[in-house]
Amino acid sequence: MILSFCFVTLSLLFSVNMSAVSRLFSEDQLLCFICQNVFTDPVSTPCGHNFCKNCISEHWDSRAHCECPNCKKLFNIRPVLQVNSLISKMVSHLRESEQQRASSSSEQQAAKPGEVPCDVCTGTKLKALKSCLVCLVSYCETHLQPHLTVSGLKRHQLIDPVENLEGRMCMQHYKLLELFCKDDQTCVCMICTISDHKQHEVVPLKEECEGRKAELEETEAELQQMIQQRQLKIEEIKHSVIESKHTLIEEQAEGFIKELEQELSGLKKKSAELEQLSLSEDHLHLLQNLPVPECCSTPQRLDRGQSPLSIL
Repeated sequence: MILSFCFVTLSLLFSVNMSAVSRLFSEDQLLCFICQNVFTDPVSTPCGHNFCKNCISEHWDSRAHCECPNCKKLFNIRPVLQVNSLISKMVSHLRESEQQRASSSSEQQAAKPGEVPCDVCTGTKLKALKSCLVCLVSYCETHLQPHLTVSGLKRHQLIDPVENLEGRMCMQHYKLLELFCKDDQTCVCMICTISDHKQHEVVPLKEECEGRKAELEETEAELQQMIQQRQLKIEEIKHSVIESKHTLIEEQAEGFIKELEQELSGLKKKSAELEQLSLSEDHLHLLQNLPVPECCSTPQRLDRGQSPLSIL
């Protein structure tokens, strides 16, 4: 009954996605109890245990009685071994995955200047694929695999690779910065909340980020409006200068346009930085790099001073 239930359950899973089924089993769970290697021609006994066909056959050939090497169940008549096609396909999938992984590892690129290297690689450092906020380590594709397959590691928070993972630690308590103090507008660790920030309002980084991203969207909209204003002003001045044909006005206009273009360049740069920041999945990075309100706005020089056309 148990064996039948297991086969039905695994068969249903297999019909949905063989890759998903394979991830439910580690390599250790696909080892023959007798030879301790990955199954070769896996077969099942009536008690529900699996062995390599040759291993269990030789085991019974060398003994007077047939019993399961795993649970020691004794069989009065030598059982007819059933080929376990599902386990066989899972083993085949496992071996294919290992070959693909080995092939992928050989194709991975070494980290270039400006790219985050894998902290685990020895010799040539490969380009990191992800950084783990729990381990505080960056991993290449090969060394990242345990975080994608091992149940305990799968709960770790992975982000796009970043440098200076040590900067995510509280320098006073050597604990991960995972909270935000609203009173002091700074990131803190758990121990900080019972010491220096004991009476302060503290929230998770994710919660604070959600509100800050909304503010970033408003700031981005303001920047886009300022960019459009300067672009329109530049076009207006150029058009007016063409019509005026006044040498003095042309000289003043060139200086004014140059100043507006510099402001325009700065606004576009800041807009791109804010857009990139708002897309970040790294809550700590976002909060540590948020510009203060004064830095988000550029002096309203657009309407300040004498326009080169005002002398007309």
